[in-house]
Amino acid sequence: MQIIEDSATQSSPETRAGRRLTLVTLAVVAAVFAWLFVGYLLWARSYTDLIDLLVYRAGGHAVLHGHSIYAADFAAANQSPNGLSFTYPPFAAVVFVPLAIVPVGVAKTLMLLFNTSAALLLFTLIVVATQGNWDRLRSRRALAAPISVKTATVLVIAAIVFTLSVPVEHNMTYGQVNLLLAAAVALDILPPRVPWPRGLLVGIAVAIKLTPAVFVGYFLVTRAWRPLVVSVVTTVLAVLVGWLVLPADTVRYLTSTAFDPARIGGLAYSSNQSVRGILERLPKLDSVHGAVWMVATVLVLALAVTAIEVNRRRGDTVAALLSAAFIGLLCSPVSWGHHWVWLPAAAVYFLVRWAAVGAASDVVAGVLVAGISLWAPWAHLPNSDDRERLWSAGQHLLGSVWGMTALVLLVLFAVRARKPVPEMKA
Repeated sequence: MQIIEDSATQSSPETRAGRRLTLVTLAVVAAVFAWLFVGYLLWARSYTDLIDLLVYRAGGHAVLHGHSIYAADFAAANQSPNGLSFTYPPFAAVVFVPLAIVPVGVAKTLMLLFNTSAALLLFTLIVVATQGNWDRLRSRRALAAPISVKTATVLVIAAIVFTLSVPVEHNMTYGQVNLLLAAAVALDILPPRVPWPRGLLVGIAVAIKLTPAVFVGYFLVTRAWRPLVVSVVTTVLAVLVGWLVLPADTVRYLTSTAFDPARIGGLAYSSNQSVRGILERLPKLDSVHGAVWMVATVLVLALAVTAIEVNRRRGDTVAALLSAAFIGLLCSPVSWGHHWVWLPAAAVYFLVRWAAVGAASDVVAGVLVAGISLWAPWAHLPNSDDRERLWSAGQHLLGSVWGMTALVLLVLFAVRARKPVPEMKA
């Protein structure tokens, strides 16, 4: 898309109208994300009361008062809600200390603001990287460059879909960190240039929550050696910070807690949309689900690595990044609904790509993934107390739709990657 026009083009009625359309579109998208903050500020407290944020505060409280974050009496000693345990690495508890210092109302408001900002950042990065037009962000004039009515419409629809999606809703209402981590990872990987050593944000994200470690693998697959080293060194240094503050808990986490998926919750629970969760809900696989899971994980890894590598060669960094994200979501023992922020991000990618390229397959994929992101059928099926194991075949298909969608998208990325890259339309 052309950014710098000559003076005649800049003063033409068509150009002025195009700029006005761009500014109106940006204002509408900004209003959508502003409502994300205001709406949840008014509503989230009466919904789930940002319960996960309260657990983070309890972790920070434990650090401040010299308590173990993995002790049996953690909840009682640190006012963790509903007896919930702290399941994150020790470094995360150190990071959460500021949330424990400020009043709870301030912490909730800040968390909603942080998550809204992260959602807007992730959305913007996906849009700009998909268009391949980073020059748009270099100045206000470039940002206001004319866009088509089709692009404007798609951007507004994509923003509404993204903010209303179930994973974003869950991050807002539970006060979760997944939007923050996803935005940090995207900011570290997608831009062609960053002012810090690339890999730094990925390393910090891994030290806060293990699942972003798949993006260290992304650097390995794409042979980005310096970011790979930076991410690993950053993670190690962050772990050392956790060890300096919480030495016993760090040793405990690295030797036992990190390898116990049961600490996070029941693997068969309907919200767990990973491959392991899908298999755990199948009662006939009780005796072999571990072996089947290992085989399935290897197959998913092979498929995703293929998609990452070939999309990298094509220059489609967003598809490569999404492929890496789906590795974490599918291969992790537990991937709750709030982990799946990359699913609505994929919907944004396909919709924006359709606006730029015009391929029918993109709009079909975008509409389907958007619809799936807006709906969590597993939440409306019998769940808890292993009732998922009694689902019918149809309920199993419906109740595992997010995980199966990710598998289909990986296949799509791997197959489509072998076709020539279509030229982006101006």
